[in-house]
Amino acid sequence: MGKKKGFFHYENFLVFTMFLVVGLVFLDRLSLGFIFPKIAPDLGLSNTQLGITVSVTGVFFGLSTLIFASLSDFLGKKKPMLVIFVFLFSIATLLSGWVGSFVSLLLVRGIMGLAEGPVMPLVQSIVIHESSEKRRGFNMGIVQSSSSLIGGTLAPVVTVALAAAYGWRSSFYIIAIPGILLGLIIWKFLKEPKLNLAHHLKNSKAKPTKADYVSVFKTRNIWLSTIVGICNMIYILTILPFYPLSMQNLLIMGNHKLVCY
Repeated sequence: MGKKKGFFHYENFLVFTMFLVVGLVFLDRLSLGFIFPKIAPDLGLSNTQLGITVSVTGVFFGLSTLIFASLSDFLGKKKPMLVIFVFLFSIATLLSGWVGSFVSLLLVRGIMGLAEGPVMPLVQSIVIHESSEKRRGFNMGIVQSSSSLIGGTLAPVVTVALAAAYGWRSSFYIIAIPGILLGLIIWKFLKEPKLNLAHHLKNSKAKPTKADYVSVFKTRNIWLSTIVGICNMIYILTILPFYPLSMQNLLIMGNHKLVCY
């Protein structure tokens, strides 16, 4: 009988670290919308420009996900790519505090989308390869939950509080720090994952071929999941960036009515 593992072992370290990485991706990406009411007056930005910025980030996010996540499969190098992209999106977050115009904001957020796109598939690929067979779904669920627990729950509280206390530029500087630290931790302690998920099966391959890649798009469930994911992201990225602005406008209208009375 195998020796029982304690809590402090590599699998738990990996899951916790990847949980934080995915959470920071969504914290950094969604932070713009949460503190845009403070950014807009300083830079003279309109709601339309916010929408354009979110759209550009999304386009680069989607394209880089497809390109670089696929490239990591063919190269078989996931750790170096993950480290690079974590550092890049953290630097993009840092640069978000230095922007002085709509054009510079657009450029920085485009870089952020480019860097953040491959992170989720890289993370989930590493987790599924390094997880014990009985914990694959559980581990992936924990990692995925951080998009809501950190990105959707903590992000609006933390970023708005930082912006109110120290200014919106400083809020970007501060939330960039955890990403840089995580990049260093991953660089130092993360192991290059075993590429062979089905190592117990005969004739399994460590790296996919072009035929394997093409065959993925012939699977009906892949297309169905893609459609569901697109609809979900359209909903999220339409609501979240403009929700703080809507609440601000309602608050202003309410105060105006009280003054009139």
